[in-house]
Amino acid sequence: MKRTIKSLKQNELLALINGLQKLNNENRDYIQAFLNKEASAPSLEIYKKRIRKALEDTMDEDWSFEIEADKCEKTLKAYFSATDDNLGYAELLVLTVELANQITLDYGDIDEEYYDQVEDWYLTAAKQLLSLNKQAIDVKPMVKRLQKVFESTDGIGWCYHDTLGDIFYEYLDKIK
Repeated sequence: MKRTIKSLKQNELLALINGLQKLNNENRDYIQAFLNKEASAPSLEIYKKRIRKALEDTMDEDWSFEIEADKCEKTLKAYFSATDDNLGYAELLVLTVELANQITLDYGDIDEEYYDQVEDWYLTAAKQLLSLNKQAIDVKPMVKRLQKVFESTDGIGWCYHDTLGDIFYEYLDKIK
């Protein structure tokens, strides 16, 4: 496919991009974020809305929970792929953890699979923040947000609180 794309004339490439952006909102948002890397704030807001929507859809009409992990993962990867914005990616990760954690605070104990997914996002966010901190980027506000998530989980089952605590103290405690 690379060879074919490289052989396209400018007008053909523009038609392809235009067609892709008209095909669906995800393509449009990706292309917009890719082309506007320098001004990532508007793109970040679009991707935050996507994360919120995916997690709002977590609870179905039977009051059972099915985390939209694939939608969240796809959104996280698309943003980073389009922008290479490490700080924005960290913000999306922290937001994802906060929103997913709020679901269990609002509705009670869920299940191990749910907590495993949130723990994975928490770990990824912690590693991302540690990496940014090593680059002299101020991540303290996001670290405080993850600390608040950890502290809010006391008493929640499936070793969820313990795992978040282990991650926090291993990666983030020194950044505060």
